Amino acid sequence: MVILTVIEKGREKQYLVPHSLITVGRAADNVIEIKDAKSSRRHCEIRKTGETYHIRDLDSHNGTLVNGVAIHEAELNPGDRINIGLTTILFDVKPEIDEKQDEQTTLLGYYGTLRHRDNLQKLLEVSLAVTRQLDLKKLLETILDGAIEVTGAERGFIIIEEDEAMKVKVARNIRKEEIAKARQEISLSIIKEVRKKGVPVISDSAVDDKRFREAASVHGLNLRSIICIPLKARDEMLGLVYLDNRFESGAFADADLRILQAFCNHASTALENARLYERLRRQSERLAEVNRELEGTVAEQTRELAIVEKGAPAARPLKYDYGSIVGRSEPMLDVLRLLDRITDSLVPVLIQGDSGTGKELVARAIHFNGPLKKQKFVTENCAAVPDTLLESELFGYVKGSFTGADRDRKGLFEIADGGTLFLDEVADMSPEMQSKLLRAVDKGEIRPVGGKETRKVKVRIIAATNKDLKKRVEQNLFREDLYYRLNVVRVNLPPLRKRREDIPLLIDHFLTKTAKENKEGKRRIDRKCIALMTEYDWPGNVRELENEIRRLVALSRDTITPPLLSEAIREGGPHAGVPAADIDDVEHSGLKAVVQRAVAAVEKDAIEKMLAKSGGKKIETARRLGISRPTLDAKIEAYDIKLD
Repeated sequence: MVILTVIEKGREKQYLVPHSLITVGRAADNVIEIKDAKSSRRHCEIRKTGETYHIRDLDSHNGTLVNGVAIHEAELNPGDRINIGLTTILFDVKPEIDEKQDEQTTLLGYYGTLRHRDNLQKLLEVSLAVTRQLDLKKLLETILDGAIEVTGAERGFIIIEEDEAMKVKVARNIRKEEIAKARQEISLSIIKEVRKKGVPVISDSAVDDKRFREAASVHGLNLRSIICIPLKARDEMLGLVYLDNRFESGAFADADLRILQAFCNHASTALENARLYERLRRQSERLAEVNRELEGTVAEQTRELAIVEKGAPAARPLKYDYGSIVGRSEPMLDVLRLLDRITDSLVPVLIQGDSGTGKELVARAIHFNGPLKKQKFVTENCAAVPDTLLESELFGYVKGSFTGADRDRKGLFEIADGGTLFLDEVADMSPEMQSKLLRAVDKGEIRPVGGKETRKVKVRIIAATNKDLKKRVEQNLFREDLYYRLNVVRVNLPPLRKRREDIPLLIDHFLTKTAKENKEGKRRIDRKCIALMTEYDWPGNVRELENEIRRLVALSRDTITPPLLSEAIREGGPHAGVPAADIDDVEHSGLKAVVQRAVAAVEKDAIEKMLAKSGGKKIETARRLGISRPTLDAKIEAYDIKLD
């Protein structure tokens, strides 16, 4: 009698076939029907000839392999592996039973006793009960009671994988009574063995079993008959079913193991479905809670928006797409409106802003929305290259101009010819390099290092700096003529602390971006985290915020909570709150003067933040601060607050 184990799409099914001719294929009238798309309708046949079995390919489209070798016809031996497309069939032979026996007796010969035939009926009944159950606790109880009933075990335990640890979730005896202190009643050694190898363990007498000679728990509990089977779904370990009989050796037969394995395969699918159902139920509850919160937030924001819109000018739609620049605060909208006006021209642009504010993003937006978008966009960080190399990097060099110059090499000006050259940190150039850059910008001419002839280039220059270039001109650190050549149009990028209303948008953007990069689900973030991050001053601006989000994603599992935030953000950071008092300052100036300065600092900070939040609108700022418009004007003048 042939045993064929069919492994299809990760699922295993065993057939006990008494026929002397077995056909295999996609057609329903085959003895063995498989669903593999690469299988022909009638793919191959297995035929018994005397005492041997032969397999023959029936001129299938994709062929038949035996032990990895394509065949037309071959003899089969127990243990041979047949491959049809992505489907594997394991071939084995069981000793023949007297042919006079009827089909029922044949099955009994395989399962051993009438008890095991009855257990098949029990298995069907319990499997149906398991399929209908979605409540996780009740499902586990149903699975365990069924396993005990099918095998006749004295006791049973279901151990589930939770938080990378195995926990006993259900423990009952044959009378369906709960077992107290269940963890002390099982052998952790056997559980670890099954968990590690992912295969069942059966023992007639665990206390005498050589495999568990060193297991203290087995001897301490004086364990006898044991079956332990993994619960797996799609190769993921969900847990274990652990059955025992403390008083009888040899209580479980191999047939019990086979029946229990079949039952556990079915139960694993039901368990996974119940867990998914439970997860969806919790997510649904959480979604309902979030919706309630959002409804409250939307209602509140709608009221605030109605107040603001009374005095707000009509918003103008933007001409170009600035999807890569995240921000819809008034300071950022002012920047984008300016870009709308200058993008179509080819005039030089100077972008000023603190480190991490996104100067290169703005430069790219100008280029790729403008008339040169089909031409090259070339970048260079002037602060990152020593002067001795910066000249050859920008203007190129000719062969033999210095040691190692074994060929002519184009500089970035020539590479960007016809397109845009973005020079970041331009303020850090030496005076000599500034002179050479001035010639290139002013006349459109460059001379490679070691060369004698000049070359004409036509390049749009976009420069950027995190320093006040005008002050550097006044300090004779930057050429005035070069400053005016670069500063035809200036774009001032606001620091993140000046556009706090963009922080939630940026948080969501970086969470989405990180999820795509990591190919995983997007993290949720606690509202308290968003509030703390919005209050923080972000000295490193958008770049610091992005790095913080990446760190939080790495540390979290599903939801980002306040304890995961960096200490500076949790505590308000060095820029938040009342400035610390210097004891020497107190002693020198007196407490009153120090307090006055502290109050002034807090007032200035509060006014600046509220101006940013109100989009620079003084009436709205005064209303939110609870002071009059004249009082606000007086404080703006007194604290020398710049209005962007």
